Amino acid sequence: MNKAIKINRSLTKSISNKTLKNHVFNLTKGGSTTFNAVRNEMATGLATKGKYHTQKLIETRSGLIKLWRKKKNLNEKDRKILKRVLNEIQSTLSGN
Repeated sequence: MNKAIKINRSLTKSISNKTLKNHVFNLTKGGSTTFNAVRNEMATGLATKGKYHTQKLIETRSGLIKLWRKKKNLNEKDRKILKRVLNEIQSTLSGN
C-alpha cells in the first residue's frame, strides 16, 4: 500500500499540472482546508469564518472530474494526487 498523500499547501510544490495545482492551492488556503471547514459546517450547522464552503467543494470536484476525464498533461504523480483529492472531496461531502 502506498503512503497516504496528505492534502495541504506544501503538496502544491510537487504538482506539475497547473490546473490541479490551482485547485489544491485553493482548497488549502486560509490556514486550514476547505475539507475541515465543510466537516465543521456539517457538524455544527454554522458557517466557518462567516462562509459556507460546501458549494466551493462541489464546484472544485466538478473541475477536477473534468481534469480526470481528460488526463491531459497529467503525469503519474499528478494522477495519484488528483485521485486522492477527489476521494477526499467525496468522503467529506458524504459526511466522513
